[in-house]
Amino acid sequence: MSLKRGDFLCLPTKGGSSVSQISRRRLLQGLAGAAALSSASILTRPAYSAPVLGRRVYKAKAVHFNGLTLLRRTGLIGKPSGKYLASVWIKPYWVENQTGRVRACFFQANGTDAGTGNGSTVFHDEGFPNSLFLYARESNDNEFLWYRPDFQMPSGAWHHWLVNVDTTRNPIVKQFYLNDVPVIFATSFQNGVPPFTALDILQQTFYIPDWMVIGRTNPPIQDMADFWLGVGQSLDLSIVANRRKFISFDKKPVELGQQGKTPTGTRPTIFFSGDVEQFPDNRGTGGPFKLVGSLSNATTGPSAAYFGTS
Repeated sequence: MSLKRGDFLCLPTKGGSSVSQISRRRLLQGLAGAAALSSASILTRPAYSAPVLGRRVYKAKAVHFNGLTLLRRTGLIGKPSGKYLASVWIKPYWVENQTGRVRACFFQANGTDAGTGNGSTVFHDEGFPNSLFLYARESNDNEFLWYRPDFQMPSGAWHHWLVNVDTTRNPIVKQFYLNDVPVIFATSFQNGVPPFTALDILQQTFYIPDWMVIGRTNPPIQDMADFWLGVGQSLDLSIVANRRKFISFDKKPVELGQQGKTPTGTRPTIFFSGDVEQFPDNRGTGGPFKLVGSLSNATTGPSAAYFGTS
């Protein structure tokens, strides 16, 4: 028997009499069937994923190089190699100084503090005009210089540089990504024929940022965060997953690990990260650096920025 709309249900009384139109057994059977149907419907529903609470969001700290400051080491510790992988966040400034133009530099390996223009380096200078330079030099003076004219990198904004150079292959691999976008170079000059086995990054005096221009007495004025350079390491940066090891899809810094091992599983040669107290301490394998001048905490950081903002 089934209930129709308007019917009512009465359970048996204590004395055994009943005015119910359905037995207690029929009622319990009906309730059990309803419960089974409800369970089946729950099993077929899409799973609900609760939001993850307490997930840590990485916020990169940054320091300011005031034009009189650099980090320097003569002879990095490590095995000579013809390749390196590097990542950094840079915010350049326009300053009316000797050159009166925007300059930004990742690093330079050369022989003197005077700025010889030699040595493996990556730098941007508005005065050449407005070009990005990538210079790879072997310890025996075999060298390549690549440049990108009309290179746009506004001052006062944070930018991410990601570089992969492998001179042990012919043709030489040179990859540069600005804010997750590839930069195509032209070749300026070439001395020697690849493969190169030992870039001068380890042998020469290494500067961050550097002296860069011949006859100039001051390094560039810029903010920097999460400086990472691995001599002997290489990743194909055309593969998106490899770039995500250093920059997120929304152009933000990603955590590289306490010693910088997270991207490749191997400690880099150089890893500077943190605030003014932490940054000068190289957490990589290349040995300690000397701080020339003084650093200060930057007023902004790249975690709150994307290309074209401060």
